[in-house]
Amino acid sequence: MEKVQKILKLFEHKKVIIGMVHLLPLPGSPRYAGSLNAITDAALSDALALEKGGIDAIIVENFGDLPYPPGQVPTVSLLAMTRIVTVLSKEISLPIGINVQFNDWRSELAMAYSCSASFVRIEGFIDNLLTDSGFVSACAADAMRYRHEIGADEVAVLADIQVKETIPLGERSIQDAALTAVKNLADAIIVTGQATGAETPIEAVRTVKQTVSCPVLVGSGLNLTNASALLSIADGAIVGSALKVEGKAENRVDPVRVQTLIGAVRR
Repeated sequence: MEKVQKILKLFEHKKVIIGMVHLLPLPGSPRYAGSLNAITDAALSDALALEKGGIDAIIVENFGDLPYPPGQVPTVSLLAMTRIVTVLSKEISLPIGINVQFNDWRSELAMAYSCSASFVRIEGFIDNLLTDSGFVSACAADAMRYRHEIGADEVAVLADIQVKETIPLGERSIQDAALTAVKNLADAIIVTGQATGAETPIEAVRTVKQTVSCPVLVGSGLNLTNASALLSIADGAIVGSALKVEGKAENRVDPVRVQTLIGAVRR
């Protein structure tokens, strides 16, 4: 559990900002452009810019692989992503997280364990979800057993509740969802808005933070304008769009935006 404790200790002394390394379309996805080296170079450039700008950790995500399959992604995509994470781990000193869309928790945990990554993000942890590509079942029981089975107890699980870009089934309150996620051994809780780049409602963050004792992260829409308000409640945030050129998630990381946001957060 050493790495889990290391990640959680990040939240003890400061507001943690986790930057997104959004991968270009990987082999096995519809928009793959034919050069794995180009994808790796872009990812490394973004990761280095985030590290230089003072970010606390990164998440590597197969962002460009739309439409995301509701379950396991192609083997060739996973192997390509594993190669990229391996390269990044040799070039940066930040904690690295893994997110395989959509909700391929088994591959996330296996990759994190194999690449010595520190954490994973699981969107459909305790929620049953309707997505653009189909139905996704809650995975907490299977995921936590698998984490233990492969010897990956050191990999922290950051769990979304009622995650963006989906329709959660049932009428459970966000408070009950947070309690359920913690009961099912989530190490931290992520609260999001309705879509990528959409602001996370501050009242939702407040409700979850008042409900659970584990770290609570803003999962979408944090920017210079709302950072002070959101981080007065949350323990940190996962930031993608606000750190990109023109504030667009599909663009590359903008070093000036990284330094500006981190400077504001630290102040």
